[in-house]
Amino acid sequence: MGLLYEKVTKYIFGKLGFNVNEALKKKLNTARLKMDILINIESKDIIIVECKTIKDKDYKKYTAVSRQLKSYETLCKKNGYHANQIVIVSNDFTEDFISECEYDLDLSISLITSIDLIKIHEGLKESNYDELPVRLLLKDGVLRGDRIVKAFNR
Repeated sequence: MGLLYEKVTKYIFGKLGFNVNEALKKKLNTARLKMDILINIESKDIIIVECKTIKDKDYKKYTAVSRQLKSYETLCKKNGYHANQIVIVSNDFTEDFISECEYDLDLSISLITSIDLIKIHEGLKESNYDELPVRLLLKDGVLRGDRIVKAFNR
């Protein structure tokens, strides 16, 4: 289930117009640290996307997830890349998880549910945009699909 979830999420980010860079991900990943999705936004600027499913029993515990994400960011830095943002995609987030994430002093993290990601994809198809403006992903905290779709129509 986890690999399928990751594959579908990767597909949607590609359809949103992002450069999902599999070659760079393979280059950076190690035997122990395996990022799910890597988006190249400029030459050395990237967005790390982490997919969490119901099967990931620790995804509701922010401390476990933040250690993992900090390791990814350090790995990218060691290889000369800057993680502009980390996006966590999940079916849902607890209020505690959201609260801890919003006040993380070390990482810039956006949270988005699968449903909101699909809403954005559908809204983009009906908008005048060819791709999702990257700055809409570069906001810390919860990303709301309805609000992003509404921004397309301004």
